[in-house]
Amino acid sequence: MPKAKSNLKLKGFSLVELLFAGAIFVVFATGIIEVLLFGLETDRLGEETTIATQYAASGLEALRSLKAKNFNALSITDATGIARSNGDWTLSGTNNTFEKYTRVIKIEEVKRGGDGNINESGGDADPDTKKVSVTVSWNVTPSRSDSVVLDTFLTRWKQ
Repeated sequence: MPKAKSNLKLKGFSLVELLFAGAIFVVFATGIIEVLLFGLETDRLGEETTIATQYAASGLEALRSLKAKNFNALSITDATGIARSNGDWTLSGTNNTFEKYTRVIKIEEVKRGGDGNINESGGDADPDTKKVSVTVSWNVTPSRSDSVVLDTFLTRWKQ
């Protein structure tokens, strides 16, 4: 007896359905990878910014120490570094370099208006106050740099 043909259809996925599912997977996988890479880059930049801020803060602390010992050593300059010499801090060179970070210190004269307040646009020079800016810069990538700037005023207190 001959076997009867069955009307059974094999069920499965068509080529179009497989391509569509693959495309959806690629879109979602790409999005997830981009989010992960962005997170890693943000984390690295945050770490670099923290390190640069610490270098800037240590520069300010060194200047405070120099000021406490000899306020007159804080000479007006656009670019200097700071170094230890015989256990004391001194202004030295044009910058300080730590691995990929460069710290530059700027010391400016301060002007005060007739009311005694600091006035950047004019007034009389205050010989007992200096504005200090510490800038730490570094290359995030070969084509992109970043920097951290900390500013403060240092004063010679009269007693």
